[in-house]
Amino acid sequence: MYQWKLCSNKAKRGMLLNLLSAEEAKKLIKKEEIAIQIAPASRIGIGELLNMDINKDPSAPIQNALIKVGAKGVYETPLGADVVAMLESKEILNAMKNQSLPIFTSCCVGWRLAAKRFVKKGHLSRTISPQMMIGFLIKRFFNKNAKVLAIMPCIMKQEETKYVFDNKKYVDYVMTSTEAAKMIKGLVDEKDVKPPSTCFCSKAGMGFGASVGVAGAIITYMKKIEDVILLKKENEVGWTRIDIKIKGKIWHAYKIWGLANMNKFMETAVKDERCLFVEVMACPYGCVGGAGQPRIPLEKIKIRAKQMEEIARERAETLYDFEIGRNIIKKINELSEEEKKWMHFPNL
Repeated sequence: MYQWKLCSNKAKRGMLLNLLSAEEAKKLIKKEEIAIQIAPASRIGIGELLNMDINKDPSAPIQNALIKVGAKGVYETPLGADVVAMLESKEILNAMKNQSLPIFTSCCVGWRLAAKRFVKKGHLSRTISPQMMIGFLIKRFFNKNAKVLAIMPCIMKQEETKYVFDNKKYVDYVMTSTEAAKMIKGLVDEKDVKPPSTCFCSKAGMGFGASVGVAGAIITYMKKIEDVILLKKENEVGWTRIDIKIKGKIWHAYKIWGLANMNKFMETAVKDERCLFVEVMACPYGCVGGAGQPRIPLEKIKIRAKQMEEIARERAETLYDFEIGRNIIKKINELSEEEKKWMHFPNL
């Protein structure tokens, strides 16, 4: 039965207890059955802290180190991002037909909490975040008995431990990239290049953690539904406009990072009648610049974003383009209409 709800006020007050230190996480993993999900930006931050080779994908060595710690499975948060992009692409195309535009993406917690102050036209997407989505997939399909620990580049992600579906949390615990690096220090073998069998996602999903990654993923999945052509990107002061053609008509998507840019954006670009959707991330260059990452100058955060592009490069374009991905889509399509409601916020 559909039982979408928030935790009690008492649970909310204790929510910071769900943001774990390295030592707390180690003890928890020894005591309970824990499945770990890891965000794409986090592996870059962990790689920096552990002095890993920046020219190589750090994913597999880090994921296997988490297995050595005692995780009962390690999963890709970008798989959740794939599903989010797939659902949001459909939501945006439906909104275009219903003339209820623009849609603002909702995967960034900091932006989601601030959005009511800014959004006066259109609406915020109700699709749950990638972190919550992979938590749902783990407990629904992969490991029904496990609790989910998320390694995230952002301390705000612990906010999402308050959400519950069918009497289960989407995500039970969160730890930052910096604490995860402490937890696996000494266990990482850079020669260990084969990822765990549970770690898979597409190029679109992997790109979510950097600015324009959400917009790029959504457009990639839109192409699977409609005749969509990416035309060009134009940089403005504080944001980028992406021109796309859908069934012969030109539409605009925008990406913004930094809430300081939102007021100016709302005064100008949102008046654009051809504005289709807007990607907003609160941190510099997206999740790669999150508050749970090692602190570095802004110019170096740009390099992190490029590293993520390299990590994603060799993967299949979308879930539709490889067998395991198609099986996930099939499983999602087979969910009942009541169960599909779990993939959307009840209200925002």
